[in-house]
Amino acid sequence: MIAVAGAASFEAWRMIRPVSIVLSGLFIACAVSPVARASVVVLANQTDQSVTFAEVLPGEKARAYRIAPGDVLPLPARGPITVRFEAGGRVVDRRAVPDSICAFVREGSLDLIQRSFGVDGAVAAPRAEERLDVVGVLPVMILVDEEEPAVRRLWESRLRRRVADASRIFERHCLMRFEVVSVGVWESNDGVTDFSLSLREFEREAPLVPPACLAIGFTSQYRKPDANRVHLGGTRGPLYHHLLVREWSQHISEPERLEVLVHELGHVLGASHSAESASVMRPMVGDRQSRARSFRIGFDPLNTLAMFVFCEQLRLRGARRLADLSPASRAVLSNVYAELQRSLPDDTAASRYLTLLAMSAPRAAAPGPPTLPAATQSVVRAVTRAALADESRPASSDALADYYVRAAAREASRLPKPLAVKAFLSGLVAVLEGRDGARPSVLGKPTIHGREDLLRHFVAAGGLSATVGPAGAASLSSLKETIDGQKAGRFSFSDLAADFAGIEVVTRLAKAELSLDELAGSFEARHFVLPPDRVPEDMTSDAFRKTYGGPNDPRFQQQADVLRRQTLILPGYATKKRP
Repeated sequence: MIAVAGAASFEAWRMIRPVSIVLSGLFIACAVSPVARASVVVLANQTDQSVTFAEVLPGEKARAYRIAPGDVLPLPARGPITVRFEAGGRVVDRRAVPDSICAFVREGSLDLIQRSFGVDGAVAAPRAEERLDVVGVLPVMILVDEEEPAVRRLWESRLRRRVADASRIFERHCLMRFEVVSVGVWESNDGVTDFSLSLREFEREAPLVPPACLAIGFTSQYRKPDANRVHLGGTRGPLYHHLLVREWSQHISEPERLEVLVHELGHVLGASHSAESASVMRPMVGDRQSRARSFRIGFDPLNTLAMFVFCEQLRLRGARRLADLSPASRAVLSNVYAELQRSLPDDTAASRYLTLLAMSAPRAAAPGPPTLPAATQSVVRAVTRAALADESRPASSDALADYYVRAAAREASRLPKPLAVKAFLSGLVAVLEGRDGARPSVLGKPTIHGREDLLRHFVAAGGLSATVGPAGAASLSSLKETIDGQKAGRFSFSDLAADFAGIEVVTRLAKAELSLDELAGSFEARHFVLPPDRVPEDMTSDAFRKTYGGPNDPRFQQQADVLRRQTLILPGYATKKRP
C-alpha cells in the first residue's frame, strides 16, 4: 500500500469557501479579486475497479483519493503534479501536466495515460496563499407555469431538492454550486406548442429578479411526448440567463428529470455534447438510462475539463463574459470542443461553441476607415451571432431566412453608406455559401418558399447586380439558368424569379426606394419572391427548348417580362412615401 499523510476521500477532498457570482444576460461578475490563471488535471477511471492514488506536490503532504469505475475527479493545479499509485506490486509515479486528462487503464497492470489540451507555459501560478478550491455560488430562481398540477408546498420541495441534487454534481466536477434565492410562477400561453417559442415566452414573462442570475423554468404545458424529436429542455448557450425544461406529470422519472436539468445547466457552464453513452452530455437524454439504480449522473472527462476551465475563470479570475476568458483558457476550451466535434461530426453543439469562442476573442481596432472586406466580415459575424443566439430555432424554415437577412441588414445599416449595400450582399453570400460552398451547419436550413436553392438564387443574383448592374445581372442570370437547366435536364422558372427578385431589391436599395433599415425591421422573403406555384416549373429540357427556345428567344424574353411584372406587384415592392 502507498503510505501518505493527510488522506482525503473523493467527496471530502476540499474545504469550501463560497464565492458569490452575479450573472446578468451573457455577463458574469465575480465578487473576488482576479488572480493569475490556475488550471486542473482531470483524473478518469476507465477500469472496472476502484483505484486508489495519491497526489504528490513539492513541499506538501501527499493527499490520497479513491475513484470509482467510470468516475472523473478534477484536481486544481498550480503546475505539474505527480500521481502515485500501485501497479504490479510496485509504486509508480506519473507526472501530470495542467490542462490534461489522465485516465487509469488496465493493460496487464494498472497504468495512467495522459492527453494534454493546453498550451506549454500558459499556466501562470497564483500566489501560494491563494486558494484554488473556492466554490462559486450561482444564485438561481426557480419558476413553474400555471399548468403545474401540484400545490406549491409539494412542487417547491420537489424542485428545490432537484436543484440541490444537480448542484452537488456540479460542485464535484467544476466547483460551482447553485443556490435557490427565489421561487415563483409565470403564466404560459396554452396555444404555444413550439418549444423555442415557449423559451422566448419564459424569458419575456419571467425576468430575472436580483440577486438571482439564472432563471430555471419548469413548464407543464407538454403532457405527452411529441410525435417527432422531443425537446426536454433548452437554453441559448454558455452564460445565458434563462433555462427551460419540461415538467411532465408522466412519461419521465425523477432521475431522468434530474439528468435533463444537469444537461442544460452543463450547457450554461460551457459543456457541449459528448459521444460517450454514459455522459450526461450525450445528445439525447431521457433515454431511460438514468432509471437504473446503478446509473450515476456525471460528466465525461472532456466536458469536466471544459467546465472546470470555464468556471475557473469565473470563480478566480473575475471573468464577466466570453470575451474576458484568458488566451490560455480559450486555447484549452477550443482544443476540447474540437475534440468533441470530431467525436460527434453530425452534431452542431461543439462547432457552435467554437464559433462563439472565435467571435468573442478580443480584436485590435482596425486603423483607418473600414474596407469592404472588413465590412463584409462584420456582416458575416452578425449573421453568425444571430444563428448562435437561439439554439432552439426551427431547423428549416422561411422564418429562418428572414431572420438572417434582417440580421445582415441591421449590421450593414451601421456601416458607412458607400460600403453598406455591398457589405450586406457579400456578407450574406459568404455566410450562406460558406467555405468551399459548404454552409456552416450552425445556420440550419433557411429557405424561401420552403426551398434552400431559392434563397441562394435571391442572394447571389443581388450580389451580382451590385457588381455588374441590374441589366447585366439579369442577362447573366437568364444565361446561367438556361445552362443549369440543360445540365440538370429540367428548367426552373422559379429560380429565375428568385434571381429577378434579388436584382430588384438591390436596384431599389441603390435608388433609395428601399432601405436597409426597412429590411432589418420587416423583411419577409414571401413579399419579394414569387412562389413556385405561380410560375412554369419543373420543365424538361426538351419541353423548355420547344416552348421557349433559349435566353435570346422572344418567347423566353416574353416569359421573363411576365415574371418581372408579377414580381413587382408583390407587397415588398409597394411604393412608400418618403420624406
